[in-house]
Amino acid sequence: MLPDSQGALMGDQAFVNVKQKLPLENDRGANAYVECVAEANEREVGGQREVAVFQQNSLNAFALPDGEIGVAYRHGQNPRQSASTRGGSGGRRGARAGVAYE
Repeated sequence: MLPDSQGALMGDQAFVNVKQKLPLENDRGANAYVECVAEANEREVGGQREVAVFQQNSLNAFALPDGEIGVAYRHGQNPRQSASTRGGSGGRRGARAGVAYE
């Protein structure tokens, strides 16, 4: 198992890499919705986080040890469907699971 500081550093770099490779979703409604779900998760687990919503054809979410949360979002998808994916990843982040994928 890695020390928290090393895991956080690796997570930061991985998040930078993902943001460079995947296009960000510019739909304001999608971003606001994801931010709202992330804020609710953070009230439960504490800490600070950075949220990014990516344009992608698959439904996916991940949370990294240092507070980064990424959500793959299909334009026009059902918000309830995407909320369940984000909620699961956020909960695992709170449990210090490292990188979590749905």
